[in-house]
Amino acid sequence: MSNFGDKVQPAVKKETKNVAIYTVVGVVVMWVGFLILHLIWPEKIPFDYRVILGGIGGGAVAVLNFFLMGMAAAFGLAWLLVKVFHRDIIYSMLLSLTIGFFLTAAISAATIKSYFKRNSRQYRKVLHYFKIYWHLIATNLLYTLGLYIHNFIFWTTDLKMTVAHTFVYAPAYDMATCLAMFTNLSSTIIFISRVEMHFHERYKAYSEAVIGGRWEDINNAKNRMFRQLASELMNLVRIQFIVSVVLYLLCVIFLPGMGFSGLVMQIYPCLAAGYFILFLLYAELIFLYYFNDMTGALLTAVCFCLGTFFGTLFSKQLPDIWYGAGLVMGSFFGFTVGYFRLRWVERHMDVHIFCQGELFKIKRGRKPSAKSYDRKEGIKA
Repeated sequence: MSNFGDKVQPAVKKETKNVAIYTVVGVVVMWVGFLILHLIWPEKIPFDYRVILGGIGGGAVAVLNFFLMGMAAAFGLAWLLVKVFHRDIIYSMLLSLTIGFFLTAAISAATIKSYFKRNSRQYRKVLHYFKIYWHLIATNLLYTLGLYIHNFIFWTTDLKMTVAHTFVYAPAYDMATCLAMFTNLSSTIIFISRVEMHFHERYKAYSEAVIGGRWEDINNAKNRMFRQLASELMNLVRIQFIVSVVLYLLCVIFLPGMGFSGLVMQIYPCLAAGYFILFLLYAELIFLYYFNDMTGALLTAVCFCLGTFFGTLFSKQLPDIWYGAGLVMGSFFGFTVGYFRLRWVERHMDVHIFCQGELFKIKRGRKPSAKSYDRKEGIKA
């Protein structure tokens, strides 16, 4: 049996290696920068073992996550602006966050670009695919909107605050949302790794059976694939439930002592339950993408987004502890629709594969010539 390292895609290994190299260079540059600043302001900027260990630890984390790399840069810049250059705290934080997010986006874009060695620069042709794959675009848009629409609604309530006459947010609700999301974020890592290692193998076996197998082989491969799908969903529920409960208990025990207000901790449990269901919904969407059921994925995303919207309009009228009920309603609604859609795909898989495909692509164009052979020229027309 092959080990985990053998199953990691070569592209992932290559990009991880590249990021590690760039991170090492960045850490060295950071150390040099701190050394220069220490020589200029020896009393304000230290340069000792803490800087070295911080660079090593931060570099290790940055290899694993571009976002943390950008946020580390933002935090460092904010500290410099406030402590060294004595700038206003609010504007220093906003400027640093902007630069940090830009750094994250730039590194991510550079990584994506590295996969494509050639560039035709025919960017207008990309718009054509928006028309072809509009289901995919609409599904992702509605799913992303559903992630944050409950926050947008609470920005209109008495919980809202305005920073620098521009940025509106609800501190208690947004912080509880952040904690709830991080509590369940591990489910995406668990799901992606297990799908890549287990379900994808069953999916590949079914695809190969469809191409050149007997009907009995195709049917057996299909049954094994859907049994694996159900197994992966149940394993995800069990593993993530344990992780979420442990993290929830840690948050309840330690966060109040770290300055988190009572309102945040009152809102947090309901939102944590909502995000637990939400990330299961995310797994269902990926499975629907596997089966090319764009209509089902779009229907699931619509139900999730609308359910969260109307549920939050209702839950904001409830007591504080139930503020997150809107997300729970929307996530559960979308999860239910996605579950039954997957069952529908299982029942109609054969029709979807063998009766709805196209052997020849239909398109507009000039009619080809009826002449197949020219005797005078002695060649095919």
